[in-house]
Amino acid sequence: MALTTRRMIEENGNTVANRTPKEGRAIAFLYKNDDALTSIFELAGTKEDDMTASAAWTLASDPHFLQAFLDQFLDPVTLDHIEWDQIQILMQNYMPNKGITDLEVFQPDLFHIILEAKKGWVLPADSQLQHYSNRFSSQTVHRLVVLSECNERRFHKMFPDPFLGGIPLQYMSWESLYELAKEVHAKSKHKQKFWLQDFIHYVEKVVPMQQTDSNWVYVVSLSDDKPDGWDISWKDIVEKKNYYFHPTEGGGWPKNPPNYIAFRYDGQLQSIHHIDDYEVIDDFHPFIQEIPPGAINPHFLYTLGPPIYPPKIIKNGPSIRWANRAWCMLDTLLTSDTITEAREISVAR
Repeated sequence: MALTTRRMIEENGNTVANRTPKEGRAIAFLYKNDDALTSIFELAGTKEDDMTASAAWTLASDPHFLQAFLDQFLDPVTLDHIEWDQIQILMQNYMPNKGITDLEVFQPDLFHIILEAKKGWVLPADSQLQHYSNRFSSQTVHRLVVLSECNERRFHKMFPDPFLGGIPLQYMSWESLYELAKEVHAKSKHKQKFWLQDFIHYVEKVVPMQQTDSNWVYVVSLSDDKPDGWDISWKDIVEKKNYYFHPTEGGGWPKNPPNYIAFRYDGQLQSIHHIDDYEVIDDFHPFIQEIPPGAINPHFLYTLGPPIYPPKIIKNGPSIRWANRAWCMLDTLLTSDTITEAREISVAR
């Protein structure tokens, strides 16, 4: 008997409706090393080359995404002369004495974009990019593009000159590429939407990004202590400098910057702040002069918005002790009698 969308079957003597999978949904949950997979791209992996491959496949699969990408780097005259069926995308293209490119997008005799992709806040060295400069033909519009997780300030600090060996040098973050995919999703056809959605889910999982629509608050403790050699306390870093920082990896710290952060000391909640901006730093001193210069492991540095003060005294409660950190929803944190209660209500939702 052929399987239909809904058929009647006999089960334990009763007639019941067979529950068949809804179109567009996975039939079962898929795990790899105890990690739930949300995108087909995760099957390849999450290393730098895997991330580049996911972008290349999605660009090649959706003309709206490809056009939105090219709009970021090409002038209107060049865009008007594009013949879309002539565009080629190359991955891992090796040429003697000219390096191996991560990704190339070009139309012969019209334009040529070489993209150097990095995972994390790493940026390529000048020498690496210089390898690519002699790949360009003088007959084409050419661009060198760096794709990374860092922000533009960090990129322009490392590459203050908009040209490298006479070649225009531009920057795009993984988050910007992700936003382009979200923007064109509504314009795309059904099959293209599938690849775009998979790419969106993939980037959300492998690239640290602030969830700006989240009302979860990360609650941390502050003290008057000054680490050896510092001329500023943890409390003053927040209340006088309007900053907070923590390692990007390890120690149970968030891998993605939260939308809100709250501070507690003296046994109670003191303030809640929106995180207005963030970046990854490898030295505290350029931002906080009271801390001596020196290389550190990568840290998220948060720029804090104005304080939101609790409307009443909100004590720590029994389960928030010492330097414990907690996640609470914003409304629970403002209405509960203790941080412990706010966390319990948030987790129960």
